[in-house]
Amino acid sequence: MNLHARTYRWTDEAGNVHYSDRLPAEHISGARSHLDDQGIEIKRIEAAKTKEELAREAELAKLRAEEKRLIEEQREKDSVLVRTFRNEDDILMARDGKLASIDTSIQIDRSNIYRLKLKLAGMQKNAADIERQGQKVSANYLKEIESTRKTLKDAHANIIR
Repeated sequence: MNLHARTYRWTDEAGNVHYSDRLPAEHISGARSHLDDQGIEIKRIEAAKTKEELAREAELAKLRAEEKRLIEEQREKDSVLVRTFRNEDDILMARDGKLASIDTSIQIDRSNIYRLKLKLAGMQKNAADIERQGQKVSANYLKEIESTRKTLKDAHANIIR
């Protein structure tokens, strides 16, 4: 018996198992086994993957890589927290400090808004009084009114941020 001869085992589309020393060309991409001279499987070759299987594997690989990237990113953020804060109380204290700072900033902005509204109302009243007297409001005064409106709008936007 030829020591280099191989015996192949494969299953056709109908589910029938075949044995041969030559693998038919139409089954070359299918699952098959190499058997030794005693009929014991020495090597198993899986079927070639379909385009859909290859695409699914590529998508899974992308998802795994993204998951790995996100985990590493979170690990880095956690590491920064551990280096920055000794314990949870330090984190809470820092958070509370930032919140207090934001609250103070909002209170200042609200105070500025109130002051700007009063100023704008006064300026508009003065401009109306000037017009009622039959005089023309100066361009500089109108620019100042517009500037106050813009400052008021910016103060509102500052609170929203």
